[in-house]
Amino acid sequence: MHPYIPHTPDDIRQMLDAVGMKSLDDLYADVPQDFIYKGEYDLPDAMSEEDVRRHFEALAACNAKMVCFAGQGWYDHCTPAVIPYLTQRSEFLTAYTPYQPEISQGTLRYIFEYQSMICALTGLEVSNASMYDGPTAAAEAVRMAVTSARKKDTVLISSTLFPQVKEVVKTYASYAGTVIEEIAEDDGQTSLSALTAALASGRVAGVMVPTTNAYGIIEDHKGFADAVHAAGAMFIEYCDPSTLAVLKSPAKWGADVAVGDGQSLGVPLCYGGPTLGFMACKKDYLRKLPGRIVGATTDKDGKRCFVLTLQAREQHIRRDRPPATSAPTSRSWPSGSPSTSRCSARRDLPKSMRNPVPQPTTSARNSLPRAISRSSATSPSSRSLPSTTRAMPAPSTRCLPARASWQVSS
Repeated sequence: MHPYIPHTPDDIRQMLDAVGMKSLDDLYADVPQDFIYKGEYDLPDAMSEEDVRRHFEALAACNAKMVCFAGQGWYDHCTPAVIPYLTQRSEFLTAYTPYQPEISQGTLRYIFEYQSMICALTGLEVSNASMYDGPTAAAEAVRMAVTSARKKDTVLISSTLFPQVKEVVKTYASYAGTVIEEIAEDDGQTSLSALTAALASGRVAGVMVPTTNAYGIIEDHKGFADAVHAAGAMFIEYCDPSTLAVLKSPAKWGADVAVGDGQSLGVPLCYGGPTLGFMACKKDYLRKLPGRIVGATTDKDGKRCFVLTLQAREQHIRRDRPPATSAPTSRSWPSGSPSTSRCSARRDLPKSMRNPVPQPTTSARNSLPRAISRSSATSPSSRSLPSTTRAMPAPSTRCLPARASWQVSS
């Protein structure tokens, strides 16, 4: 059996028995035979490893090698040779979804280390496992601001943000009924006086400004946080994470949320993408933070391990209603279908294939805030709140505030 395929023949047999099938081919019995190709594929003969290497080197040589000066958030950084070595180590490389922590510890660990680094750079307390890219992270931050405010539908963004960031934010907002207004610039930087005037409307839910703007200027945001918070709005900093080791962090500027593009952390330009977006916030906005969060906990033997935490926010754990996707769930299948009850189907799977949910001990539940403790005791979908600790020793860099003792059953 291939080491990355955890299904043994016995596992496959038990799953087929659970859905009333005799072979894997039976799963495709409803596909018309005319759509099943039965001939030989017209593929070239197999090549040796060296031949394949030379073939792709010849194809790569057809590309024109030029230097990129695009800027605007895209920079050609050198990646130390040790980085590919580290990312290929088995401690961090597990080719499986993080939803099953018992066989995806490598994936969960490197996400946890990434979150730790983002918290250390931004000075904020919580980081998610990343977003699609910087502009979409900015759009999600705008959505956070609106959902966190009451009866406010306007978000102010600086005119000195990168053009692609402004366009994506406006596109997201146009379909959500959110009003986006730009803050005028003054001598190449976001104008504090223009911001103060715009906040006077009383409709502003959030404000987004760049740490390093589209002109390459490092902006001075002194007084911005006080003005924004006095108006009851959320303060969002859009920044380059590679610069935060030397520049003033978003937390020191008084930001509630920090977002940006992670391309400068070592992601190649790749002819325009893909990259990743980072997102961090104060713990006050933890429940509003989109995406996944990895936490550190201990298993039943007391060993350190990693799990997806706060999974009550995730659509995959809501078994009583279908998520907002086309994936079939217990209600989107026709009655009498083998997948009518995902919960019962899970019980029929081999024990090794089930996804354990971290279970808090009684003492841990009692140590949590009342609202969380009540939901943990009554809702099966809320039992994934392990305490997390920072992997990098830095001030105020805990992923989550709780310090409870948690157990993960195997």
